[in-house]
Amino acid sequence: MQLEDYRMELLQKVGVSAEANMNFDRSEFVKNVLDSLVESEVLSDYVLCHYEGNAGNRGKKVEIDAYNFDEDDNTFSVMICSFLGGEEMQSVAKSGVEKIIDKATEFIRASIEGTLEKNVDESEDAYELAKYIRASHPEIERYRILVLSDSSRSGRMDNLTIREIEGKIGVPALWDIPNLYDLEVSKSGYEVITIDMKEFEADGIPCLSASDSKKGPRYESFLCVMPGTILVTLYERYGSRLLESNVRSFLSTSTKTNKSIRATIINDPDMFFSLNNGITATATDIMLEEYEGRVHLTNITSLQIVNGGQTTVSIYTAAKKDHPDMSQVFVPMKITVIPPDDAGEIVPRISRSANTQNKVTEADFFSNHPFHVRMEKLSRATLPPLAPGATYAKRWYYERVRGQYRQDKSIKGKQFELEFPKDQLFTKMELSYYRICYAEKPFFVIQGWALREFSKEITNKWGADGADYNELYFKQSIAMGIIYKVINENVSKQDWYLTGAKTETVSYTFSKFINMVRERDRELDLQRIWNLQKVPNFIVDQLMDIAEVVNSSINNDKEEPNVRSWCKKPRCWEKIKAIRIVLRPEVESFFIRKDANTWQQKVARKDQVRANELNARIEVYGLGYRYWENMYNWGIEYQMLDGKDQRLLMKAFENGEKSLPQEKQAIAILKIRDKLIQNGYKP
Repeated sequence: MQLEDYRMELLQKVGVSAEANMNFDRSEFVKNVLDSLVESEVLSDYVLCHYEGNAGNRGKKVEIDAYNFDEDDNTFSVMICSFLGGEEMQSVAKSGVEKIIDKATEFIRASIEGTLEKNVDESEDAYELAKYIRASHPEIERYRILVLSDSSRSGRMDNLTIREIEGKIGVPALWDIPNLYDLEVSKSGYEVITIDMKEFEADGIPCLSASDSKKGPRYESFLCVMPGTILVTLYERYGSRLLESNVRSFLSTSTKTNKSIRATIINDPDMFFSLNNGITATATDIMLEEYEGRVHLTNITSLQIVNGGQTTVSIYTAAKKDHPDMSQVFVPMKITVIPPDDAGEIVPRISRSANTQNKVTEADFFSNHPFHVRMEKLSRATLPPLAPGATYAKRWYYERVRGQYRQDKSIKGKQFELEFPKDQLFTKMELSYYRICYAEKPFFVIQGWALREFSKEITNKWGADGADYNELYFKQSIAMGIIYKVINENVSKQDWYLTGAKTETVSYTFSKFINMVRERDRELDLQRIWNLQKVPNFIVDQLMDIAEVVNSSINNDKEEPNVRSWCKKPRCWEKIKAIRIVLRPEVESFFIRKDANTWQQKVARKDQVRANELNARIEVYGLGYRYWENMYNWGIEYQMLDGKDQRLLMKAFENGEKSLPQEKQAIAILKIRDKLIQNGYKP
């Protein structure tokens, strides 16, 4: 797919969702782009908050479309949109982008000064946001201003101007169509950051090539010494974006390791290089220049610290809190240059190999969790019932990797789209909404933490085989999605609907309905919804009864001026739960006893355990004994196999074509394979 095709497909998607949601194209563009950034983990979450007006005292224009506060590194992000539409993609110059950034910057300044509150109506989301920024400013380390654009940057555009905002650094970024396209193609989720090392050192920093090989290196690596002062400035500007590939979050300055780092910086800064293991980093491109016979690193693109996050944050924290002499602190750094097309595959491998100082849990690697693979396989294999009069079934498509649906459609053509219609595509973000609302926690959806909470649940409950996540789980998830979507489609058509709190109304309505079922000591018969592949009209009517009450409550009985802020509170959910709503008698025909639901899950779990064993045995045998023999030899050569692993892996090839390990052995063999692949083996 070419760049222009990508843009037109994005605008087509925006137009369809705008019509379905009775919303503006600009608003849907913002939501689509931010969903992509969240899914790619560029952002942790976001809150929509459109406002444009003036700042008050200075009379300057202000504008904002969304925001996010990342408490992990105290970064406050504001998002502002530049949406032109039209068939032909426009070009935007640096001066134009800077003017857009000025509006968002002025919004922050006016919020901190308190002038914005005086000019914004209390009913506006922006009023609460302005108060929040003013109160949080002392704790905020940096501001990010993200410009979301359907245009393309001018070819002559260099780095955007870094600003000072009331004593804090303000770092701008442009997410235009080329950047969004690269994000879609690479699926790496890295925001392109270009660092000019000459800004800090006149000649850049000296480096030594560490990838000299007679065969020619696959990727270039260099060793260099990073001055502590530069590392502090880089983290001050970019925060956790430098650590997006670092699977282990910064633990805290109270851990033993970090206390030791801090003590060295304060008491023996000149010994830091000798006592610290340093950092491992990657980049998609670098520039080298030679001065006086020595090679210097002068420019780095997309720097990612994949090991040494604790070192980086500890140095930054000590510099800001203890004010030591940072001119004596030097950090060993290994940097590997990996082209963008390979970054998504290679960077996680380096990260896994490098992160050995503290335990890294599977939760840290949730984006690669086998749950997603299971859901993907189930979505391709599970055939829904035929609709009345239909000649073929329409399957539900779980998009495990962004862009996967479009790629499959381009390869397989019209037949694929008939089998997997686009309105039956769902993502892990959407799945988290369905499941979190079904768990009666709608406030997590409004907070933007649905995916995080869902990830925790999966990681904690997966166990050895993930048997709870089976065909029944998949079917019930689809049924939840059908309900959620029918609420979303019908709410905006109601006479009582007040434009604005749609997500709040939909999420709370779904949770309230499930709560009403459970109050009667019953569960909703999700299997029947799956069998029908739709929600009966009398249940839709019931859902709209609930939605009307919910919408009225969150708008008229809120305990805070702002609806969205109120709906983020568990107290809001407690208040909604307490409301008595009449249940239509016919709806109860879709209720089942709790023990019946539990029995269904037990049977499905046993079936999944057996399926895991059989499928593992089939897969091991189907790959052939040569496949496993080659893997065994590689594991021995690189000392990746202990005695138990060796004995198990031999079961897959020791009898040649007759090799057929037992079910449980096959499962263990596949786990060994996954471990070797993660450590560099290529089947």
